[in-house]
Amino acid sequence: MSDKLSIVLFLGAFGFLVFIFSMIRSKSLDYKYAFTWIITSIAFIFVSLFPQTVYAISGLLGIETPVNALFSLLFLFLMNIIFSLSIAISQGQDRIKTLTQEIGLMKLDISQKKMDDTRIT
Repeated sequence: MSDKLSIVLFLGAFGFLVFIFSMIRSKSLDYKYAFTWIITSIAFIFVSLFPQTVYAISGLLGIETPVNALFSLLFLFLMNIIFSLSIAISQGQDRIKTLTQEIGLMKLDISQKKMDDTRIT
């Protein structure tokens, strides 16, 4: 990996890590979602500081050029992030469905109590 690519990767990953922490500090991003982004940024900082890991990974996987191995790692990290966000969306949908059902039952209970109150008076 060229020095220029290492510098760009380091600056981009470090800048993104600072951005993630500022989003956490301003309460715009929840910790559980930020964790995956933080791990990804740290991994790319590590790769930019120790580019021989990319060479080792490309050799282990049989990839000819380390840049292709880097893009493959990027793809895997992005797939991991997409998967974790899919899990979060799925859990959110389940919570929304449960809350909607609870609200419906509460409205039914309130309307039944109003009907009982009008019968008593």
